[in-house]
Amino acid sequence: MTVPKESKPLTNPIGLIPMNKPEFKVMQMTPEKAKQILVAKNRNNRSIRPSNLKRLTSAIENGEWKITNQGIAFDSEGNLIDGQHRLAAILQTGKTVPILVGTNMDPRIFDCVDTGTARTAGDGIDILGSNHGKTIAAAIKTYYLYTKWPKRPWSSTVTPTSAQIVKIYEDRKDTFEAVLSVLSKKHKNFRCFPKSVGLCFTMICLDAGWSDIQIWEFWDAVTLGANLTPDSAVLSFRNQLNNVEYRKRGWYASRFILNAFIVCFNKHVQNIPTIRFIAPRPDTDMYKIQKPEHKETSILEVIKA
Repeated sequence: MTVPKESKPLTNPIGLIPMNKPEFKVMQMTPEKAKQILVAKNRNNRSIRPSNLKRLTSAIENGEWKITNQGIAFDSEGNLIDGQHRLAAILQTGKTVPILVGTNMDPRIFDCVDTGTARTAGDGIDILGSNHGKTIAAAIKTYYLYTKWPKRPWSSTVTPTSAQIVKIYEDRKDTFEAVLSVLSKKHKNFRCFPKSVGLCFTMICLDAGWSDIQIWEFWDAVTLGANLTPDSAVLSFRNQLNNVEYRKRGWYASRFILNAFIVCFNKHVQNIPTIRFIAPRPDTDMYKIQKPEHKETSILEVIKA
Protein backbone atom coordinates (compact mmCIF):
# COMPACT_ATOMS: atom_id res chain seq x y z
CA MET A 1 0.00 0.00 0.00
CA THR A 2 1.31 3.43 -0.92
CA VAL A 3 1.39 5.78 2.04
CA PRO A 4 0.49 9.42 1.24
CA LYS A 5 3.52 11.70 1.42
CA GLU A 6 1.75 14.06 3.79
CA SER A 7 1.31 11.29 6.35
CA LYS A 8 3.31 11.79 9.55
CA PRO A 9 3.86 9.55 12.55
CA LEU A 10 1.24 9.93 15.25
CA THR A 11 3.22 11.70 17.94
CA ASN A 12 1.02 12.39 20.95
CA PRO A 13 -2.73 11.75 20.81
CA ILE A 14 -2.70 11.41 24.59
CA GLY A 15 -1.73 15.03 25.17
CA LEU A 16 -3.84 16.71 22.54
CA ILE A 17 -4.16 20.47 22.97
CA PRO A 18 -7.77 21.73 22.80
CA MET A 19 -8.47 23.60 19.56
CA ASN A 20 -11.25 25.89 18.41
CA LYS A 21 -12.53 23.43 15.86
CA PRO A 22 -12.07 19.82 14.79
CA GLU A 23 -8.95 18.99 12.77
CA PHE A 24 -8.18 15.95 10.64
CA LYS A 25 -4.87 14.45 9.59
CA VAL A 26 -3.74 11.19 8.04
CA MET A 27 -1.18 9.65 10.37
CA GLN A 28 0.81 6.45 10.71
CA MET A 29 -0.64 4.31 13.51
CA THR A 30 1.80 1.85 15.04
CA PRO A 31 0.71 -1.14 17.17
CA GLU A 32 2.52 0.42 20.14
CA LYS A 33 0.65 3.70 19.82
CA ALA A 34 -2.64 1.88 19.29
CA LYS A 35 -2.08 -0.01 22.56
CA GLN A 36 -1.20 3.20 24.39
CA ILE A 37 -4.45 4.84 23.29
CA LEU A 38 -6.60 1.81 24.07
CA VAL A 39 -5.13 1.52 27.56
CA ALA A 40 -5.01 5.18 28.55
CA LYS A 41 -7.74 6.97 26.61
CA ASN A 42 -10.47 4.48 25.75
CA ARG A 43 -13.02 5.56 28.36
CA ASN A 44 -16.69 4.63 28.22
CA ASN A 45 -16.46 2.98 24.82
CA ARG A 46 -18.23 -0.21 23.82
CA SER A 47 -17.05 -3.75 24.33
CA ILE A 48 -15.11 -5.15 21.40
CA ARG A 49 -17.32 -6.97 18.88
CA PRO A 50 -15.39 -10.05 17.68
CA SER A 51 -17.01 -10.05 14.23
CA ASN A 52 -16.14 -6.42 13.64
CA LEU A 53 -12.58 -6.93 14.87
CA LYS A 54 -12.12 -9.97 12.61
CA ARG A 55 -13.29 -8.00 9.56
CA LEU A 56 -10.77 -5.23 10.22
CA THR A 57 -7.84 -7.51 11.03
CA SER A 58 -8.49 -9.47 7.83
CA ALA A 59 -8.40 -6.25 5.81
CA ILE A 60 -5.03 -5.32 7.30
CA GLU A 61 -3.48 -8.78 6.91
CA ASN A 62 -4.72 -9.15 3.31
CA GLY A 63 -3.42 -5.74 2.26
CA GLU A 64 -6.97 -4.43 1.80
CA TRP A 65 -6.72 -1.63 4.37
CA LYS A 66 -7.53 1.75 2.90
CA ILE A 67 -7.63 5.27 4.25
CA THR A 68 -11.27 6.34 4.46
CA ASN A 69 -13.28 9.05 6.16
CA GLN A 70 -13.78 6.54 8.98
CA GLY A 71 -10.69 6.56 11.17
CA ILE A 72 -10.36 7.37 14.85
CA ALA A 73 -11.60 10.39 16.79
CA PHE A 74 -10.67 12.13 20.05
CA ASP A 75 -12.56 14.74 22.02
CA SER A 76 -10.98 18.00 23.19
CA GLU A 77 -9.45 16.25 26.22
CA GLY A 78 -7.80 13.53 24.15
CA ASN A 79 -10.29 10.80 24.99
CA LEU A 80 -11.00 8.24 22.28
CA ILE A 81 -14.63 8.45 21.19
CA ASP A 82 -14.53 6.48 17.93
CA GLY A 83 -12.24 3.89 16.37
CA GLN A 84 -11.44 1.39 19.13
CA HIS A 85 -12.06 -1.56 16.81
CA ARG A 86 -9.61 -0.14 14.25
CA LEU A 87 -6.98 0.38 16.93
CA ALA A 88 -7.56 -3.12 18.30
CA ALA A 89 -7.12 -4.56 14.80
CA ILE A 90 -3.84 -2.69 14.35
CA LEU A 91 -2.62 -3.97 17.70
CA GLN A 92 -3.68 -7.55 16.95
CA THR A 93 -2.01 -7.68 13.54
CA GLY A 94 1.14 -5.93 14.74
CA LYS A 95 1.21 -3.82 11.57
CA THR A 96 1.54 -0.07 11.14
CA VAL A 97 -1.07 1.47 8.86
CA PRO A 98 -2.12 4.99 7.85
CA ILE A 99 -5.38 6.20 9.36
CA LEU A 100 -7.43 9.39 9.47
CA VAL A 101 -7.31 10.98 12.93
CA GLY A 102 -9.86 13.56 14.07
CA THR A 103 -9.20 15.71 17.14
CA ASN A 104 -11.32 18.06 19.24
CA MET A 105 -14.47 16.21 18.20
CA ASP A 106 -17.86 16.52 19.90
CA PRO A 107 -18.51 13.34 21.98
CA ARG A 108 -22.05 13.23 20.58
CA ILE A 109 -20.82 12.25 17.10
CA PHE A 110 -21.75 8.66 18.04
CA ASP A 111 -25.13 9.25 16.40
CA CYS A 112 -23.63 10.53 13.17
CA VAL A 113 -20.60 8.39 12.35
CA ASP A 114 -20.65 5.10 10.50
CA THR A 115 -18.64 2.82 12.77
CA GLY A 116 -19.32 -0.45 11.02
CA THR A 117 -21.19 -1.56 14.14
CA ALA A 118 -24.27 0.47 15.03
CA ARG A 119 -23.89 2.54 18.17
CA THR A 120 -26.84 2.50 20.52
CA ALA A 121 -28.24 5.27 22.67
CA GLY A 122 -26.67 3.44 25.61
CA ASP A 123 -23.25 3.73 23.93
CA GLY A 124 -23.82 7.46 23.54
CA ILE A 125 -24.79 7.90 27.19
CA ASP A 126 -21.71 5.97 28.30
CA ILE A 127 -19.53 8.18 26.12
CA LEU A 128 -20.95 11.18 27.98
CA GLY A 129 -19.67 9.77 31.26
CA SER A 130 -22.25 7.29 32.54
CA ASN A 131 -21.53 3.73 33.58
CA HIS A 132 -25.14 2.61 33.09
CA GLY A 133 -25.90 3.69 29.55
CA LYS A 134 -27.92 0.63 28.56
CA THR A 135 -30.26 0.85 31.56
CA ILE A 136 -30.70 4.61 31.33
CA ALA A 137 -31.32 4.50 27.58
CA ALA A 138 -34.03 1.87 28.03
CA ALA A 139 -35.61 3.97 30.78
CA ILE A 140 -35.57 7.12 28.67
CA LYS A 141 -37.07 5.28 25.71
CA THR A 142 -40.00 4.17 27.86
CA TYR A 143 -40.21 7.63 29.45
CA TYR A 144 -40.37 9.26 26.02
CA LEU A 145 -43.08 6.90 24.79
CA TYR A 146 -45.10 7.40 27.97
CA THR A 147 -44.99 11.19 27.79
CA LYS A 148 -45.47 11.47 24.02
CA TRP A 149 -47.78 8.56 23.21
CA PRO A 150 -49.83 7.51 26.26
CA LYS A 151 -52.92 6.59 24.23
CA ARG A 152 -51.55 4.65 21.30
CA PRO A 153 -49.56 1.44 20.81
CA TRP A 154 -45.81 1.83 21.07
CA SER A 155 -44.14 0.72 17.87
CA SER A 156 -41.03 1.46 15.83
CA THR A 157 -42.83 4.34 14.13
CA VAL A 158 -42.91 6.34 17.37
CA THR A 159 -39.71 5.09 19.01
CA PRO A 160 -37.24 7.91 19.82
CA THR A 161 -33.94 8.11 17.98
CA SER A 162 -30.62 7.65 19.75
CA ALA A 163 -30.01 11.39 19.48
CA GLN A 164 -33.35 12.17 21.16
CA ILE A 165 -32.62 9.74 23.98
CA VAL A 166 -29.16 11.19 24.59
CA LYS A 167 -30.55 14.76 24.53
CA ILE A 168 -33.08 13.89 27.26
CA TYR A 169 -30.24 12.38 29.29
CA GLU A 170 -28.06 15.46 28.86
CA ASP A 171 -30.86 17.77 29.99
CA ARG A 172 -31.39 15.82 33.24
CA LYS A 173 -28.15 13.91 33.60
CA ASP A 174 -27.65 14.56 37.32
CA THR A 175 -31.19 13.49 38.16
CA PHE A 176 -31.05 10.29 36.12
CA GLU A 177 -27.73 9.29 37.69
CA ALA A 178 -28.79 10.17 41.26
CA VAL A 179 -32.10 8.31 41.00
CA LEU A 180 -30.53 5.22 39.44
CA SER A 181 -27.86 5.14 42.14
CA VAL A 182 -30.47 4.88 44.92
CA LEU A 183 -32.82 2.65 42.93
CA SER A 184 -30.03 0.15 42.19
CA LYS A 185 -29.44 -0.37 45.91
CA LYS A 186 -33.14 -0.95 46.56
CA HIS A 187 -33.38 -3.25 43.53
CA LYS A 188 -30.90 -5.64 45.18
CA ASN A 189 -33.58 -6.44 47.79
CA PHE A 190 -36.24 -7.28 45.22
CA ARG A 191 -35.11 -8.00 41.67
CA CYS A 192 -38.57 -8.74 40.29
CA PHE A 193 -38.80 -5.68 38.07
CA PRO A 194 -36.53 -4.14 35.40
CA LYS A 195 -34.40 -1.29 36.74
CA SER A 196 -35.09 0.64 33.55
CA VAL A 197 -38.84 0.57 34.25
CA GLY A 198 -38.21 1.55 37.86
CA LEU A 199 -36.09 4.49 36.75
CA CYS A 200 -38.70 5.59 34.22
CA PHE A 201 -41.47 5.32 36.82
CA THR A 202 -39.49 7.38 39.34
CA MET A 203 -38.84 10.14 36.80
CA ILE A 204 -42.56 10.26 35.99
CA CYS A 205 -43.35 10.60 39.71
CA LEU A 206 -40.88 13.47 40.00
CA ASP A 207 -42.52 15.15 37.01
CA ALA A 208 -45.90 14.79 38.73
CA GLY A 209 -44.65 16.73 41.73
CA TRP A 210 -43.74 13.99 44.20
CA SER A 211 -40.52 14.49 46.15
CA ASP A 212 -37.85 11.84 46.06
CA ILE A 213 -38.42 11.21 49.78
CA GLN A 214 -42.07 10.34 49.13
CA ILE A 215 -41.15 8.18 46.16
CA TRP A 216 -38.48 6.26 48.10
CA GLU A 217 -41.08 5.48 50.78
CA PHE A 218 -43.10 3.71 48.08
CA TRP A 219 -40.01 1.93 46.76
CA ASP A 220 -39.16 0.72 50.27
CA ALA A 221 -42.64 -0.78 50.50
CA VAL A 222 -42.17 -2.51 47.13
CA THR A 223 -38.62 -3.77 47.61
CA LEU A 224 -38.75 -4.64 51.33
CA GLY A 225 -42.42 -5.50 51.83
CA ALA A 226 -42.15 -4.69 55.53
CA ASN A 227 -45.15 -3.71 57.67
CA LEU A 228 -47.64 -3.98 54.82
CA THR A 229 -51.24 -4.60 55.82
CA PRO A 230 -53.20 -7.50 54.29
CA ASP A 231 -55.25 -5.05 52.21
CA SER A 232 -52.21 -3.18 50.87
CA ALA A 233 -52.10 -2.80 47.09
CA VAL A 234 -48.31 -3.02 47.29
CA LEU A 235 -48.43 -6.39 49.06
CA SER A 236 -50.62 -7.94 46.38
CA PHE A 237 -48.58 -6.29 43.63
CA ARG A 238 -45.34 -7.67 45.09
CA ASN A 239 -46.76 -11.16 45.07
CA GLN A 240 -47.67 -10.83 41.41
CA LEU A 241 -44.27 -9.39 40.46
CA ASN A 242 -42.71 -12.56 41.86
CA ASN A 243 -44.43 -14.44 39.04
CA VAL A 244 -42.14 -14.46 35.98
CA GLU A 245 -45.04 -14.98 33.58
CA TYR A 246 -46.80 -11.94 35.02
CA ARG A 247 -43.81 -9.76 34.18
CA LYS A 248 -43.87 -10.99 30.57
CA ARG A 249 -47.49 -10.09 29.87
CA GLY A 250 -48.31 -8.02 26.81
CA TRP A 251 -46.42 -7.51 23.58
CA TYR A 252 -44.55 -4.57 25.17
CA ALA A 253 -43.56 -5.75 28.66
CA SER A 254 -42.10 -2.43 29.81
CA ARG A 255 -45.35 -0.66 29.01
CA PHE A 256 -47.39 -3.22 30.94
CA ILE A 257 -45.14 -3.18 34.03
CA LEU A 258 -44.91 0.63 34.05
CA ASN A 259 -48.71 0.96 33.91
CA ALA A 260 -49.04 -1.57 36.72
CA PHE A 261 -46.58 0.41 38.86
CA ILE A 262 -48.54 3.60 38.25
CA VAL A 263 -51.86 2.02 39.26
CA CYS A 264 -50.28 0.47 42.37
CA PHE A 265 -48.66 3.77 43.35
CA ASN A 266 -51.96 5.65 42.96
CA LYS A 267 -53.74 3.14 45.20
CA HIS A 268 -50.90 3.27 47.71
CA VAL A 269 -50.79 7.06 48.11
CA GLN A 270 -54.59 7.25 48.29
CA ASN A 271 -54.71 4.42 50.87
CA ILE A 272 -57.23 2.45 48.82
CA PRO A 273 -57.75 -1.02 50.37
CA THR A 274 -56.83 -3.67 47.81
CA ILE A 275 -56.99 -7.34 48.68
CA ARG A 276 -56.21 -8.45 45.13
CA PHE A 277 -54.31 -6.05 42.90
CA ILE A 278 -55.44 -6.15 39.28
CA ALA A 279 -53.06 -4.61 36.77
CA PRO A 280 -54.35 -2.83 33.67
CA ARG A 281 -54.67 -4.91 30.54
CA PRO A 282 -51.59 -4.75 28.29
CA ASP A 283 -53.56 -2.81 25.64
CA THR A 284 -54.86 -0.20 28.11
CA ASP A 285 -54.00 3.48 27.68
CA MET A 286 -51.28 4.66 30.05
CA TYR A 287 -52.49 5.93 33.42
CA LYS A 288 -51.44 9.26 34.93
CA ILE A 289 -49.69 9.55 38.27
CA GLN A 290 -51.86 10.86 41.10
CA LYS A 291 -50.82 14.41 42.01
CA PRO A 292 -49.59 14.89 45.60
CA GLU A 293 -51.73 16.86 48.06
CA HIS A 294 -48.52 18.19 49.53
CA LYS A 295 -44.90 17.92 48.54
CA GLU A 296 -42.16 17.20 51.02
CA THR A 297 -38.71 18.74 50.72
CA SER A 298 -36.72 16.95 48.04
CA ILE A 299 -33.18 15.84 48.72
CA LEU A 300 -32.46 16.35 45.02
CA GLU A 301 -33.56 19.98 45.29
CA VAL A 302 -31.46 20.51 48.42
CA ILE A 303 -28.40 19.15 46.64
CA LYS A 304 -28.98 21.41 43.62
CA ALA A 305 -29.54 24.55 45.76
